[in-house]
Amino acid sequence: MSRNQGFSLLELMIVIAIFGILAGVMTPSFLQWRDRSKVKGDASELRAVFESAKLRAIKHNTNVVVTFPDTTSYQAFIDTNESGARDAGEDILITRTLSPGVTITTNTFAGSDMAFNPRGMANGPNSTGSITMTSPGGENYRVVVSSFGRVRIERL
Repeated sequence: MSRNQGFSLLELMIVIAIFGILAGVMTPSFLQWRDRSKVKGDASELRAVFESAKLRAIKHNTNVVVTFPDTTSYQAFIDTNESGARDAGEDILITRTLSPGVTITTNTFAGSDMAFNPRGMANGPNSTGSITMTSPGGENYRVVVSSFGRVRIERL
């Protein structure tokens, strides 16, 4: 009959050292992946909001505006009187706040607003542009809207 003696202290210390080394090697890449996924997720969500605003403009035969009041949020609304600003009685479609630490570092839309007309195109030459989002770790993504209403994401 054999006796099961378990692990020796030396074996346990070796296993703990191996786990410590692996954790030290993997932590920086995990943090970079987390930063990239946060900013990429926010950029993808903004792209979806632009696409939704474009479809809503076509469906309701009116202008839909996406506005950026600050560097951490945005809002989309139906602009029934085509003033470019949200007035009483105009419906808010969506209000979003970016993930913690993600900020809008560059906004090339004139007046910080982007509008789609009833044909699904950017409403005038001042409505084309891009939004650049940056994570705390320095990961950058840009959401670009062309004059024809095409929306795309670029990794910088």
